[in-house]
Amino acid sequence: MMEGSVSVTSWRRLRVVVYVFVAAAVLHAVVKAMAGVDPPDGEAYQALLGEDGRVEWAQAGLYAASGWALLIFGRGVIQKGVGCALLAMTVRELDRFLEGFVGSDVQGMLFRGLALLAVILVVRGMWLGPARAEPLAPLPRALLTIGALTALGFAQLLGQRDAWEHIIRPEYGSMGKRLAEESLELLGAVWVTLSAVEQLVFTRRARADS
Repeated sequence: MMEGSVSVTSWRRLRVVVYVFVAAAVLHAVVKAMAGVDPPDGEAYQALLGEDGRVEWAQAGLYAASGWALLIFGRGVIQKGVGCALLAMTVRELDRFLEGFVGSDVQGMLFRGLALLAVILVVRGMWLGPARAEPLAPLPRALLTIGALTALGFAQLLGQRDAWEHIIRPEYGSMGKRLAEESLELLGAVWVTLSAVEQLVFTRRARADS
């Protein structure tokens, strides 16, 4: 029994190490793609880090895939709530595209509706208790927390235009600042995706054991 527990713990630690390398590889890829890119007003820069650039579409794709996976394959209202929250993040990342496609009012309603549904489901799950709500397992919950802090905390801190324009002024719109902001948001999306993968694997094993 002890050997089995040690084996599971070691395997979990190994996966965490792999995830760290995956996250580092994503950041390296973004920085590498910036090498030789023209100034911020150039097409190559906008195509990579602009509002509808490849990095933002990558973020949206990761959030959408994770959200739908948890909604379809997840168990319990908390996992469904997290799925709705990730779909809300998808709408947020694609705000400019959706505003041009369906209008800002519809885009805003869609975001607020998904966010509200996520809150309702999570609160309901907390009221039901862990036995019935089936919350996220410890490792997926930790990865989700790291992803949320990275994407909604650190990255959004860089997005506070009024504060940063006062501090660094002309450099606020620089390539370095934009690269840092978008890289952090992408890193957060990667952590969230890894959380969803871990949870789906955990759920599948739990179903097999039961």
